[in-house]
Amino acid sequence: MDSLVNRWKSTVDAQKQRQRSHSTQSKTHTQSPARDSLKSLENSHDDSFNHSKQNHYQDYIKAQAQNIIDILSIKGQDPPSISSFNKVCNVIGDIIKNERSKYNEENNPEAARLREMRESQRWKSESINKTVSDLEARLFESEREKILLKKEKEELKTKIGEINKQLSSALVTQEIVGVLKESFRTVEKSNKALISSIDAIKSAHREKERTWELEIEQLNKILEHLYKDE
Repeated sequence: MDSLVNRWKSTVDAQKQRQRSHSTQSKTHTQSPARDSLKSLENSHDDSFNHSKQNHYQDYIKAQAQNIIDILSIKGQDPPSISSFNKVCNVIGDIIKNERSKYNEENNPEAARLREMRESQRWKSESINKTVSDLEARLFESEREKILLKKEKEELKTKIGEINKQLSSALVTQEIVGVLKESFRTVEKSNKALISSIDAIKSAHREKERTWELEIEQLNKILEHLYKDE
């Protein structure tokens, strides 16, 4: 509550700064009740807070909010809006709740132990959730890598199949070339044998021609001799 009082003191000081155009008497008249009200608010806080511990602090909140609104109100101006009043009530309510919680923990070890257990459980839950999230992320990454490896494996199998086809075609081509070479060698051998036969025939024919020429020459000599004898 001290922090609340200081906060509202700062607000009052700020308003005083904005109202410098007013007379010194008006300032004094406005500021004195403000200081007295704030001091009264601070002094009466403890007694009022004891009443709030019994879960009947709504009236107290409204009363304190009205006190603060009165402090901030300046004579001759419209009072703050209902929304401003509600905001002040919320601020005071939050402060009282925090004070009650702190009071309960200081005077009720069991409540403090339960709070620590809740905090520990919350921390464990957050730790477990983080671990689960990390494991899920790793699992997702592992599944993604499996899919990529499977895809690479399929692509590799396709490439291997294409290479095998090319090798098969190369082997077939090589076999065809081998057969053609063998056929060429066979034809070459046949050609050589045929050439040898032709050469032998030509040689025999030339030999026969020489024999015929000798026989014709002898026959001519015989005929010449016969003509001479006549």
